[in-house]
Amino acid sequence: MTVYFTRWTGWVKYLSYKSHDIHYPGKTCDHTLQYNDLLIGDIVSESLSNVFDFEGATVIFDKNDSDRERAQQEEEPKAMHSLYVPLPMRSSHVQKFRNTWRFTVARQFELVTFDVYSALFDIEASLIPVLHPVLQGKVDTLAFFRTWRSKQLEYTLINNSLNDEYVTFRTITRRTLDYTLGRFDQSLQESVKEEWVDTWDHLIPWPEADDILAAIKDRGYAIGLLSNGDTAMLKALANIFNTKIDHIFSCEQTGHYKPHASIYELPLKALGLTPNQLLHLASGPTDAFGAKAAGIPCAWANRRGELVLDPKYNPDWEFPDLKGLLEIL
Repeated sequence: MTVYFTRWTGWVKYLSYKSHDIHYPGKTCDHTLQYNDLLIGDIVSESLSNVFDFEGATVIFDKNDSDRERAQQEEEPKAMHSLYVPLPMRSSHVQKFRNTWRFTVARQFELVTFDVYSALFDIEASLIPVLHPVLQGKVDTLAFFRTWRSKQLEYTLINNSLNDEYVTFRTITRRTLDYTLGRFDQSLQESVKEEWVDTWDHLIPWPEADDILAAIKDRGYAIGLLSNGDTAMLKALANIFNTKIDHIFSCEQTGHYKPHASIYELPLKALGLTPNQLLHLASGPTDAFGAKAAGIPCAWANRRGELVLDPKYNPDWEFPDLKGLLEIL
């Protein structure tokens, strides 16, 4: 992608009604682009959203009368939005020609993968309304669910360590439900147990999730799910979104659970990617730990302000929700 900027401010009101910045991860490039700097040029914008569309026209203005006359003859363009350049960059090049700055940016990532449980879906908001009518007045529903979830994750780690037969995530979900019922001295009919387990196939996405997935695809990236869930469970959840999920990578395909390195290698082997061409959006500290240990660039929507056990494996980017992804893609 090549974009052009000019430092000539004489026609700013003509070309745009807003100021513009290029946003780097955690940094604004204001040392090059000042308040009234202006986006011009021939833009290949298939991989970007909210970018001014010149409809293929190449418009390079300079401080001379011919350029000013040409500007007056052009149809007034629409007001522009902020331009987000897909970074981090694999390579970049800056040239100055007359009063025009030229930036050439190569996109690094080809695929963005998402953990499912917690990263894309609000599992507490999904399960609590199902559990509460049955547990109300008997036990603390939130404590019950968090115990179930904690034991579900604990079982996956135990299954990794035993070097024994792989246990499917649905089976783990059922076994840990039975454990939690015993822990809280509760009993349920088999039909209710099955309903509660099946709810994991019909979770509620975070409010921004579908829009963020759509925006990332609009910027030219493929998107995928990379999760502990069984393939059938992940396919059911993928169908909840209006945005088409391009790839589904399940731990079931490897016989191991996160944070085993084989999980993070799945998309690399399937699509012939290098680790730096994949960005993984982690669900929690263990997932971030695994991705970084596998050499995969990692972002984390850390909604609860958690910490990674070993700072050496901190994610590359961290933000409070999925919207932060649009600042780095």
